[in-house]
This record gives sequence, C-alpha cells and structure tokens, in this order.
Amino acid sequence: MLKKVKISKITIWLSLIVLLIVTHNMDRWGKGRVLEHDVLLYYYYVPATFIYGDLSLKFVDDDPAYFYKYFWGKKLDNGNRVNKMSMGMSFLYTPFFFIGHGAAHLLDYKTDGYSRPYQHALGLSSIFYLILGLFYLRRVLKRYFSEWIISFTIIAIVFATNLFHYATDQPAMTHVYSFALFSIFMYKTIQWHEKQKIGTAIVIGLLTGLISLIRPTNIIIILLFVFWNVYNLTSLKEKTRLFFKKYPHIIIIMLGSFLVWLPQIIYWKMITGSWLYYSYGDEPFYFNNSQIINGLFSYRNGWLLYTPIMIIAILGIPLLFRKIREFSWAIPLFFVINLYIVFSWWCWWYGGSFSIRALIESYAVLAIPFALCLKQITKINIVLPKILIFLLIGTLYAQGILFSIRYHYGSVHYDSMTKEAYWYSFFDIKPRSGFWPLLEKPDYFLSKQGVYEITWNKDILEQEKDKPIKSLEYYEEKIKSEPGLLNPVIEKAKKKNIYIYEMINLDAQWYRNQDSIKYYQNK
Repeated sequence: MLKKVKISKITIWLSLIVLLIVTHNMDRWGKGRVLEHDVLLYYYYVPATFIYGDLSLKFVDDDPAYFYKYFWGKKLDNGNRVNKMSMGMSFLYTPFFFIGHGAAHLLDYKTDGYSRPYQHALGLSSIFYLILGLFYLRRVLKRYFSEWIISFTIIAIVFATNLFHYATDQPAMTHVYSFALFSIFMYKTIQWHEKQKIGTAIVIGLLTGLISLIRPTNIIIILLFVFWNVYNLTSLKEKTRLFFKKYPHIIIIMLGSFLVWLPQIIYWKMITGSWLYYSYGDEPFYFNNSQIINGLFSYRNGWLLYTPIMIIAILGIPLLFRKIREFSWAIPLFFVINLYIVFSWWCWWYGGSFSIRALIESYAVLAIPFALCLKQITKINIVLPKILIFLLIGTLYAQGILFSIRYHYGSVHYDSMTKEAYWYSFFDIKPRSGFWPLLEKPDYFLSKQGVYEITWNKDILEQEKDKPIKSLEYYEEKIKSEPGLLNPVIEKAKKKNIYIYEMINLDAQWYRNQDSIKYYQNK
C-alpha cells in the first residue's frame, strides 16, 4: 500500500503549504517590498504598457516625484528612457498583473500597478512558478530515481538552498522563475529525443527564447539539448546525424527563440534607434579574470560556504559517466561553463545577494547528480559509514536552512561578509553589536574595472630601489604597494571616472618626473 503513495508528490504539496505560510508571515506585499530593487526594472514593461501606454516613459516627467520611485529607465539624448533589464520576466508577470489589476478595481485600491493587490499577486507568482517547476523536475527525476530519493532531493533544493529565500523573502526576482523554466526545458528535451514532434520543438524554441530573454547568459541551457545522450565520440556522431536529419525541427527551435526576442528587438529600435543595444553600460564581463574560486569559497557570498548542501550535487557529477550516461557530457559541460560565465561578471558576488543567486536556476540541472549521489550512498552496505554520511548530509540540510533564517535576520550580510564576521556570527540568528565593525564593503568602482585585489611586483621594487633614475614600472609598483599612496589614487580615479590603472600610471609619471628633476638639479 505504501509503495502506491507518491511520496514525491506529497512532498511538493507540503512544500507549497510551508512556502505559503512563510510568505504570509513575511508579508512582503503588505510592506510594499515585493516590487523593489531589480524587480522594478523587470516589471516596469507591464504597467508602462497596460496602464500608462508609453514604453518610452515620457509620462514620468509629468509627476517625477511619484514616478521616479518606480520607473528607473536611463534617459537618452532623444528624451526616451531605456530599461536596463530585458523584458523576459514581464511575460511571466503579466497574468499575475491582471489578477492584481482586477483585485485593485474590486477592492478599491489604487490601479497604478504598484498598490497592495499587485504586490500580492506578484509575490504569489514566485511560488506558483516554483511549484510548476518542481512538478516538471519530478517528471525528470522519476525516470532515474525512487520516490524517496526524489523527495529528499526536492526538500534539499527548496529548503536547504538560497532558492527558499528568493521564493519567500525576495519573491519576484528572476531566479525562481528561471528554475521553473530550466525544469520544463529538461523535461521537453528528453521528450523530444524520445519522439521528435514538431510541437515539442516549438515549445523548446519558445523556452530557449524566454530563458535567454530573462537572463541572456542562461542561453547555455541549450547545451543540455545539444549534448543530451552524448557520452562518447560515436554518440556525438549519431547526435550530429540526428540534427541534420531533423533540421526542420532545429530551424523551428531557432525561429521560436527569435520570436520571443522579437518584442525586445523592436523595443530597442523604438527607444534607442538601434536594433541591438547593450543596456548595462559600464557593467562588463571579465572573461580573462573569472573569479571562480572566490565565487565558490569566498566569505563574501561564496556559493558553497552559504549553500553547502550543493556539495552533494558536485560529488554526484562524476557518477553520471557510469550511471546516467544520457547526461554524462551535458551536465558537466553546462556546470563548468555556467560557473565560468557567472563568475566572469564584474560583480561576481552579485551585489545584494544571499549566496550566489545567479546559480539558483541551475539547481534544476544539478538535481540529477544530487539525487544520484544520494542513491549511491543508500547502497553502502557498511552500517557505521552510512550513518555517519547521512548525519553529515543532515547537518548540511540544517545548515542551509539556518543560513536562510540568519540572512533574513541580518547575521549574514548581503555583500560585506568577512572571515571574522562569518565566524563571529556563526551561531547567531540575529547580529550582535560586535558583528558590524567586522564587515567590509566591497569596492564597486574598482570591481567594475575588473580589479578585485591590487597586487605589486616586489622584484621590481627590490631591483631598482638603489638606482638614481628609476623606471616608470617602479613607481607604479611603489604606488600599489603603499596604501598611503594608493588610496588617494583610487579617490582621484573615482572623481575623474577613469580606470584605476590609468590613474596609477598618471601618478607614477608625476612621481618619476619629480624625482628626475630633483636628481638633475642636485647633480
């Protein structure tokens, strides 16, 4: 009788109940805290279209004191305002916007797109998409794992990672929605490979477009489709032949993706005059300086430090090669390339973030090696090691849950954690007074230039210290090695809005010229 009970389904429904209770107690909508920060940018396409009828945001100038709170578009020379964020999230928000809009009319709230009914609807949309994603993820996991393994995997992902925080405490951010889309994409990828149907290809195309329109770097999800069931060179050749044979499907997928992007392209042309537009301005990627080690282990939001349960998923990746060969190339390739891209972003700690929020969507993919690792542990026959391993895993579950609670109450800071602050507050739910002096704010100005640590060459300083006329490099290294010289240079670079190394070079030239003048005068 017990075997017939779908434990994993019950787990999802119980998760829904817990999420609703926690979200209700958070009352973000009552405080007007659903539509804030980045969410305002993701969302503003919706009210700008359906309430104010003007995507150029010229109406903002009619009442700037009111509208500037909600519409943060960058003003261009042509008078239009352009949104920094692409419009993918607005497609997912729209059904819930109309629910909120209808409720605002019925309950006599302000119908401006931002009053409590809208906040409430968007807050709940996060949970809706999460549960939808979990049901699709369950369909994928059912192909390989037992009900109990699936249940423990779902519990880990929902409650022991930073996904829980972004479903309840900061709902309407992109990550939970992308997690759902990743889950559906995986399911549809498997479905297409089992039976190539035009309808499935259309869905994959639309999903690829929507996933990449929400976060363009997430386009790499297509690696799962390309490398699914590729596990050696022979299978790679077979996959290539399949794509050539089914080339109309591949074209449909590409057209579907383009169709989703078309409104964005038209928007850019309408607002900026260009078909393609890089809206992030001075916020680049530094692919030659990817901060993978910091991103994984830094006290400043390091992923495995604040989401330790995902260590199990990483340990499960090598097992794919022997146990689930369909994913033996696809998941490792996706995981490594995703880490590289995510941590190449200038702000590798992702600003105000709990752990590394940009990795949340990938938990849908990592659920497979996570569940596989759990499955292999259950096969251990020696009792004592098995008990110890499960105790360790239970500790990781508990630690992940506690980190979410601590982040909510402030004993884990959103961008300024240090080694000292981490260990000082390790057993604290709420921060003590001694916590705050231990924090260290990151330098966002330098980070935008790809400078996370300024190092110097001691050899140059040592080799040239006794030379009467020193090289320009000597003065550059001297500035970098002495905080008393470096800090004023950083401040000058900020005021001039130039790169730090440009300013170091300028000051080095000045010091060298001054010393040269003194040398020749004395001579």
